[in-house]
Amino acid sequence: VEIPSGIFADTYGRKKCFLLSLIFLICKDSFLLISNDPILLSVSCIFFGLGNAFSSGSLEALIIEQYKSTVGVAELIADVFLESIGMAAGALLGGFSGSIGTRYCPLIAVALAFEIFIFILSQIFLKEQLCTEDRKETGSLKANFIHMFSCKTIPARAPDLNFS
Repeated sequence: VEIPSGIFADTYGRKKCFLLSLIFLICKDSFLLISNDPILLSVSCIFFGLGNAFSSGSLEALIIEQYKSTVGVAELIADVFLESIGMAAGALLGGFSGSIGTRYCPLIAVALAFEIFIFILSQIFLKEQLCTEDRKETGSLKANFIHMFSCKTIPARAPDLNFS
């Protein structure tokens, strides 16, 4: 799903791709909360995979583009460092909170609430400047899919497609 999500990001924008990933992750946690059989758990896993594929690179690329055009590389490095510290702290806190009790429903509900909160904040505050030159180059989503699957082999990076 990585290649189609990259085409989606290049065609419709990285912000829309990131917001779509959040919708998939919200669906994942919703199905996880109500899953009482393996089928619903499998549906949750499918949404988890889609959410990860669509978020992979979309937010990071959007942040890097904004930093390069506004503040510079030094601030970008500081932001990446702070993001790494936040991810490490979140992993430790999540692991600790998961070991407190035997029920995961409250933790999943908290994750769901955070994902909804991040979706709302991203919708309001995340700005993206779409470059019309890039959009002309990538064309439509359908045209990119047709081109990608008409090749005999799929190259690691197609020269006329702008993968994220």
